[in-house]
Amino acid sequence: MLFHYTSLNGLLGIIDSNSIWASHTDYLNDSIEIQHALRLLESFSRNIYMEDDYLSSFGWAVGQGIRNMVRATEYICSFSREADLLSQWRGYCPKGSGVCLGFDEKIIRDYCNANGFVFSKCLYNENEQKEDIKKILNDCYQSFPKPLISRDEYNSLEVEKQCEYDACYREHLTIGLGKKEADFAIEKLCKEIQEYAPLIKDGGFYEENEWRVVVSNPKGKISYRVVDSYLVPYMNISFLENSKDALKKIVIGPNPNAQKCAASIKLALKSKGFMNTQVEISSIPFNNW
Repeated sequence: MLFHYTSLNGLLGIIDSNSIWASHTDYLNDSIEIQHALRLLESFSRNIYMEDDYLSSFGWAVGQGIRNMVRATEYICSFSREADLLSQWRGYCPKGSGVCLGFDEKIIRDYCNANGFVFSKCLYNENEQKEDIKKILNDCYQSFPKPLISRDEYNSLEVEKQCEYDACYREHLTIGLGKKEADFAIEKLCKEIQEYAPLIKDGGFYEENEWRVVVSNPKGKISYRVVDSYLVPYMNISFLENSKDALKKIVIGPNPNAQKCAASIKLALKSKGFMNTQVEISSIPFNNW
C-alpha cells in the first residue's frame, strides 16, 4: 500500500469525488525543490563549457536549452510508503483530526499508465541525483552532433585555430547542417529533465519515503482551493471511480475522540459504497490538541 495523510475534510472530499487531488507544483510548500534538477544540470553544463574547450559548444548548447526551456505545467499528488508515521501526522494533518489513507499501489500504477502520468518514488540521495543527471546529460551527448574533428586533432591546433574551429562548430550547430540534430537532442534532454525534476527531494525528508504521481500539461478540468492567503490550482486523480477497493485502509491519527471518529468514518464509507475499507486507530501515544 501507499499512504496519503490528510484531514477529515480531505477524506470526505476523496470519498465524495472518488479521487485524490494533484496540486500545481508552483503552489507546493517544497516547490523550490522542483528547480534543483535544473540547477544541477546547468552546473554540469557550465563546467563543460568552462573546463573542456573541445566540448564547450555542447556545454553551451545545454545551458542555452535549459535557460530557454518552456517549463511544463505540472501537478503532483503525494503518497508515503510509511503508515502511522509521527512526522507525517505533525507535518500534513490538522491537530487531533488527521487520517492516513492506505491505497492499493497496483491500482494507482495501472491508472497512471493508462493516462500517461508519471508514477515513481522520490529520490533523496544527492549522489544518486547527480549520477542520474549525468546520465541524462550523457544520453543527450550521444544523440548530439559530434565534433567535426577528433580531440587529438583539436589539441594539436594552435589557440587561434582552435578558436576558428569553435566558431565553425558553433555555426554548424545553430544554423548549419547540424542544427536539426542538435535541436532534437536538446529538446529530448529538456523533456527528460522535466519528468525527472519533480521526483527529487532534499535528503532531510528521506523518512517520508514519498512516492508521487506527476501530471504534465493536463488537459482535464482544473479546480481551485483556498490555502491561507492564496488559491491553489488542482486536478482530480480519479483512480477510485472504477475500483473503490483501491482504498484499502484508513488509520485515524492522534485524536481526542478516536473511537467516535472511527465509528463515524465507517458510516461515511458505507454510505459512499466503500464496503471493504479497514479502519484502524493510530498506536502512537501523541497528544497534540
